[in-house]
Amino acid sequence: MLKTFGNVLTLLLPGPSLSLSATNTTSSSCLPKKSTTPASYLQPPTTRTSLANSQQTSTPQILLTASHHYSWHFTCRQPCFFFFTDKISKLRFPLTSHRATSSTHSPSPPATPPNFSVFTLASESEVYKILSNCPNKQSDSDPIIAWLPKECSSFLVHTITNIVNLSLISGQIHSTLKESIISPLLKKPTLDKEKLSNYRPISNLSLISKIIERVVNSRLINYLASNSLLNSHPSPYCKHHFTETALLYIHDHLISAIRSEKVSCLCLLDLSAAFDTIDHDTLITRLSSWFGIHGSVLCWLKSYLSSRCFRVKCETDLSSWYTSSCSVPQGSVLGPLLFVMYTTPLSTFIFSCSLNRYLYADDTQLFLSFLPTHLDSSIDHLHNVLDRISSWTTANFLTLNSPKTKFLLIAKINNFPLTTTHSARNLGFIFDEPLTFSDQISSVSKSCYYHIRQLRCIRPYLDTKTASTIAISIVHSKLDYCNSLYHNLPEFQITRL
Repeated sequence: MLKTFGNVLTLLLPGPSLSLSATNTTSSSCLPKKSTTPASYLQPPTTRTSLANSQQTSTPQILLTASHHYSWHFTCRQPCFFFFTDKISKLRFPLTSHRATSSTHSPSPPATPPNFSVFTLASESEVYKILSNCPNKQSDSDPIIAWLPKECSSFLVHTITNIVNLSLISGQIHSTLKESIISPLLKKPTLDKEKLSNYRPISNLSLISKIIERVVNSRLINYLASNSLLNSHPSPYCKHHFTETALLYIHDHLISAIRSEKVSCLCLLDLSAAFDTIDHDTLITRLSSWFGIHGSVLCWLKSYLSSRCFRVKCETDLSSWYTSSCSVPQGSVLGPLLFVMYTTPLSTFIFSCSLNRYLYADDTQLFLSFLPTHLDSSIDHLHNVLDRISSWTTANFLTLNSPKTKFLLIAKINNFPLTTTHSARNLGFIFDEPLTFSDQISSVSKSCYYHIRQLRCIRPYLDTKTASTIAISIVHSKLDYCNSLYHNLPEFQITRL
């Protein structure tokens, strides 16, 4: 079995002519070479799914009514497939005609970045650690079950390390490793399961692909951090920073403004399918001009982005294959980091407008504090900045979702010129205008009681210790999330928890 798996891994090497001795050699082509292996799982997607492709071309009108006429249990693969692909097309097409009004690459980089053109090769110990920490999540793209490489890691780590290093040296990633299976994930448990718009497309990638991505991700983060090329508030990639520190930063700013008798306006921007509409050419140019990425590193990222194939899986049904010309895959290791690098000019622009901001992956928070006497000028300034942000996002194939963009006014002002909301969810935590977090506490309490009631249905089949462990794990995870924000709340609010 080990020998068979070793042969399978060998088939996934970036190219037959590559050699580990060429440690400083970059490939003349940034595109992956086509495999001549006759194995079915290495054949081009078009030859594997001729029947599915013929199904794809029939009755495209089904897309417009799929969310109304297909239940989730009956939802066949094609309506899901059509919905996700057509959603991207509908978002990008109107933006094409408006791009000329704004420069794609504005503002310019503040300084010339250093050069990053060659990856440091991975060691066997590094690959072994990555492999050991990978979850036992099965992907349909993997030829074998997920736990087997982990169980046999001591025998396979040398071969896997060679695959990783050959990819880094050549500046290529094999086309097979760019195939993914998309599993529609319901955005919120309370949403209607019959509507396809309530699902998020999550890519399930192969194990070898994720290992290579983790190696590349660590090289990129180390380079960006050591050269201070990341924004001051990109929490996902700052050590010891996460959603709680982001929310604490915003909350502290709002509390300080209240103490200074200032009015604060918190604006939560929402981008529609942000990861799915990223323009590859713009991203590659930005990686070079803003971050100094060149050589085999840039070639590898070009290969990683180009000709990515996916198909949608609904229960046991699979759609036809589709080659994406844009986007970074949701569920990938590199996707969030590439998105942060893609939107770095936006963060720089907002900062130049003297507006406080906090960008956490695709969640953007703007907050402005001012004296009540400066209301008109401050709101005009906020309107102007939002207009310019809208122009920038349009030029970069991103779409501001106006209905889901929320404004919270942390004060009481009559005839406020913006339409505000009493409360809004920010990074999974509900902020309200008085900053009492009453809505958040109500939501947490409701969710905890719901799961406890669900647990009651299987309680007769569990012993006391198991039931207690499940109940505590469910409740504690919800109570512990960003619990530092509950500090200094009135006792009656804490008692509710």
